[in-house]
Amino acid sequence: MSKLFNDIQPGDLIMSSFWNQVLHALNSFDDRITALEAIGSTGGGLAISGIFPPSPVHIGDTVTILGRGFGVPSSNSVNIDGTAVSQLLAGSNDSQLIIKIPNLQGIPQAGKFVTLTVSNPKGSVNITFLLLQGQPTIPTGTLQVNMSPIKVSPADPSILAGKPYIFTFTVTAITSMDETYTVTPTVNSGWTAVLVDGSGTPIIPAEVPIPKGDPPNGIAQDIRIMVTSPLGAANGTSSPVSVTVTAKHNSTITNFGASPTPMTVGSPPPGGQDQVIVSFDSIFAPGTLSAGTVKIPPTNSQVRVDFKATIKDIGSAVTYNIAAPTIQPPSALWNAQLKSAAQITTPGLHTFSIALSAQPGAPAANLVVSVSSTGGQVVTGQVTQPIIAG
Repeated sequence: MSKLFNDIQPGDLIMSSFWNQVLHALNSFDDRITALEAIGSTGGGLAISGIFPPSPVHIGDTVTILGRGFGVPSSNSVNIDGTAVSQLLAGSNDSQLIIKIPNLQGIPQAGKFVTLTVSNPKGSVNITFLLLQGQPTIPTGTLQVNMSPIKVSPADPSILAGKPYIFTFTVTAITSMDETYTVTPTVNSGWTAVLVDGSGTPIIPAEVPIPKGDPPNGIAQDIRIMVTSPLGAANGTSSPVSVTVTAKHNSTITNFGASPTPMTVGSPPPGGQDQVIVSFDSIFAPGTLSAGTVKIPPTNSQVRVDFKATIKDIGSAVTYNIAAPTIQPPSALWNAQLKSAAQITTPGLHTFSIALSAQPGAPAANLVVSVSSTGGQVVTGQVTQPIIAG
């Protein structure tokens, strides 16, 4: 039999989330025992044995009330803490009622124990469960798409007509929730380009799931595009290779990347794209970092915040400029100054410092830091760091 809880070892930290699990399990057992007692005393009358999925559930979730004696579904009325459930969903019958949790007001972020009541001509029964706020259904955030430094494969000396080649692109997502993204490769007429998995098998539909990416650094995921030139194409026949990635549930979250040079029959495969990836590194006292947000005291005193730029040059090294940091939305109560040299002249990992200060009353904002190349393949890396004063 599977265990409800893992064993606790000496020295383990017992957190509130663990005790909440224990309480939820005890409440569930109590509800089931009460339902069984009701069944025994009524000879199979109206009873609730549980809900599925089990507690906790969210506002807007579809929930199945398990039990017996519901009879004809339309003869039942269901309410949660006095708020009526307007409709029983298809699939409801004598042993289960399927509902969508209505939009109850006043549910705190930590959730609230609520009472669900079912009434019909046989009587009235209830069950208590933990209800949480509704989950977001539309993602927000940003994407960055770059051709990866990974070489085009296979690594032939020159592109052969009609032969497939795989390009790797890196998608960096700073987003509020897990999401599925559509991937749209673009090549010239007569050429083909499809999204493939690691073994080269086309992915249909052309979609990739990418987990939530917390600011400031987000999450990076590689995707592979298989590109084939027309069979029998003459040397010199070429096509740009680009790919657009778009969130399925919010089309404003979109970006595209492209190979630095076209794919040309009879010429070497295109090299990977230069990259510059900017990310948060650390904050110095009296500043702090909590849940991805930088917090500094509103005393108009400068606090050092470090960022890092990872530069990958495919060809000759070029110079990269660190732009003056900005506050978005703009506010005169915030000030940010670059305290390191404004240019980077070598590839690799580089750390640079921003002096950040806030006056009393400074609103929550974002510190935007970007690094761009000044020649060759012009690429930019940017990070948007949430900041608060308090």
